[in-house]
Amino acid sequence: MTKLTDRTDPGGGVLRETRRVQNGYGHATLGGLIIRRWRLDERTARAVERHHCPAGDPIAGIVALADLLAGHQSGRPVPHPLLLATARDNGVDEAALGEATFNLSGGRPTPRRVTECCPLSAAELGVLQGLADGLTYEEIGVGQRITSSTVRSHMHNLYGKYGVPNGAQAVLLATERGWL
Repeated sequence: MTKLTDRTDPGGGVLRETRRVQNGYGHATLGGLIIRRWRLDERTARAVERHHCPAGDPIAGIVALADLLAGHQSGRPVPHPLLLATARDNGVDEAALGEATFNLSGGRPTPRRVTECCPLSAAELGVLQGLADGLTYEEIGVGQRITSSTVRSHMHNLYGKYGVPNGAQAVLLATERGWL
């Protein structure tokens, strides 16, 4: 799992959130914790925490869109329909989304490592990424805000879809095809 380094907060204290990430907190929860620790706006902290389920929170919706754009920019497979739907939900049309993506790249084409279109749903991709990060089903469930039995169901579906016998083979297949 990626280990975050300690950081100094604006008040001069040292943040030691690294252990919490390793104990099952995802980046959304961690972001909310850091924002609160720095005594920034509570509304922003809630938006960051909820950006994977932004319904009814316009700030969380913008954070969700920014998260998807950052993932796309870094070469992470982002399902195009999800990116378009999130943009539309936040009042961003396809032309503006294309312009934003172009501007983020500095006018250069975004380097993509994906060799095949990612057929995984956002939920399946999130579960598989958690497994690739070495998380348990329970930790993945906490991060994705689903039960561990739902995680198990997603993995069972992946095994059937791709003819792999276990999670390690599913991660290997997804990595080879550029989905992770």
